[in-house]
Amino acid sequence: MLNGPVIHLDETKINILGADQYVWVLTDNSRVIFRLRRTRETDFLKALLTDYKGTVVSDFYGGYDALPCRQQKCLVHLIRDLNDDLWKNPFDDEFERFIVAVRDLLSPILEDVKRFGLKARHLRKHKHRVDSFYREAVTAQVSAGDTTARYRKRFERYKESLFSFIENDNVPLRGTTTLRRARFVTWLSSGRSLARLARKAPVNTSACSASRKPVVFNRSLCSAFSSRDLQTSTDTEKGAGRIRTGWLTAGTGTKITLSEKDFVPLLN
Repeated sequence: MLNGPVIHLDETKINILGADQYVWVLTDNSRVIFRLRRTRETDFLKALLTDYKGTVVSDFYGGYDALPCRQQKCLVHLIRDLNDDLWKNPFDDEFERFIVAVRDLLSPILEDVKRFGLKARHLRKHKHRVDSFYREAVTAQVSAGDTTARYRKRFERYKESLFSFIENDNVPLRGTTTLRRARFVTWLSSGRSLARLARKAPVNTSACSASRKPVVFNRSLCSAFSSRDLQTSTDTEKGAGRIRTGWLTAGTGTKITLSEKDFVPLLN
């Protein structure tokens, strides 16, 4: 595994005989390694990955920041977090404008991933768009609200690892299904019932009629890049881009659809 190009890494807390412990999971999609630890400290990973020449794909847990290797942060985690905070802040216009900027950055990149695969020679051209996004939406702006400020700090902190796939071939944008299944096994072993898991699972919901703020990216897209379409709409009354779940129309009235087949390369 240490000689391969990509390692997916994650950890989850379980309870064994009344004591909390952590199961660490490493996989390259062919092999899976579990390691049980008493804490969430990552010192053992630093030693393990000191000479690793590939890319580690992980979430935004701060303990991974000091790993001595190239990293790619899972964009599904990022999109999910943006979604959740948008629902929590339905009247934050500044945050909505920031999310629209993120969408406008990612959509063309995902289109090229769909067309060419995860090949740096086709994706490297987006580097100037990434730099432009940072100049216009991150570093040049002073945030009025705490939510937008928090995300601008996250984008600054993880600039290199959010877009490592642009510069390196075959770097996945998201965690692997093997990793999710491995975590599911650890959840079951910790004594949680299937019923409890089902109650805690996120539900795919359309835009809430009680709120004027819809979700920026479809929840099912975040969790599995499912077959539900990812589209956007324009709110002509406000003159700003609004994002709806299920369908999306550009300002010209042209319908744009991204479906499951569009994201197949992201799952590999």
